[in-house]
Amino acid sequence: MQKELDKPVGISPEIQAYIDDLVQNISQQYESRIAEMWEQFRLTKAKRYLPQSEKFPAQGCLFNEADSLTDTGLSDDEPEMETVTYTRKRGRKPINPDLPREVIEYDLPEDEKICPCSQSQLHAIGVESSEQLEIIPKQVKVLRQERKKYACRHCENHGESRKITIASMPRQAPLLP
Repeated sequence: MQKELDKPVGISPEIQAYIDDLVQNISQQYESRIAEMWEQFRLTKAKRYLPQSEKFPAQGCLFNEADSLTDTGLSDDEPEMETVTYTRKRGRKPINPDLPREVIEYDLPEDEKICPCSQSQLHAIGVESSEQLEIIPKQVKVLRQERKKYACRHCENHGESRKITIASMPRQAPLLP
């Protein structure tokens, strides 16, 4: 035995319309409350588990009015490019040229002055130098350490590999603190 709850017996149509209106109103209130709770749940979950940022995906262009007003005055034909006109000095400052200098040369042994590719004699192509201050009480001088560089003319002229050989140098003493 099933009772019909939709249409109660003995209720006037005005009262029935009022009841239907109340049911619909309460139903809308519950649906809006459920939607609000789902939104709170989504925001709480996003706050807890997503990467921390001040931006929200739905934020969009919240304060973009000023940008849209300024963008209309610019032309898209030629973007303005700024160029850097200054140059930075490389390396450290040179040591005073008035200080006395002592030159220490490092050269390759004679057996290493032969090219491993063509077995011809290597020729000197330059010097790699570094300067270091040596401070002796009441005496200051600059030690200029020069390492000779060698290359093979035969390999250079015939387009083979260009290997440059540099004389080895002992490790430099650390600077004083």
